Amino acid sequence: RVYYSIHPQHTNDDPNFPFQMDPNTGILSTRQGLAQADLDREAKPVIVFSIVAANIPPPYNQSLPNLSATSTVVVRVSDANDNPATLTISRSDATVQFEEDDAFI
Repeated sequence: RVYYSIHPQHTNDDPNFPFQMDPNTGILSTRQGLAQADLDREAKPVIVFSIVAANIPPPYNQSLPNLSATSTVVVRVSDANDNPATLTISRSDATVQFEEDDAFI
């Protein structure tokens, strides 16, 4: 039998770690109750962590003989339009002289 988990160094250091792994299937998903801010591309565009497959379930007891393998996961966070464009000016007037060069409005 094989048990799957995210390496404890990631989940122990960060209570808001955005991912969870099913120990029986190895399916990786976003954590239940995940807030959109926990996956913010502007704050952290790449998340790197390790996953473990072992013949004993976590927490791992180093005194027990076990077989295990680790792999690195790299998640590149896409940008959702979580901050829609807004225009705070309701009206604006500008004047440009006729035939004026390099005028910007």
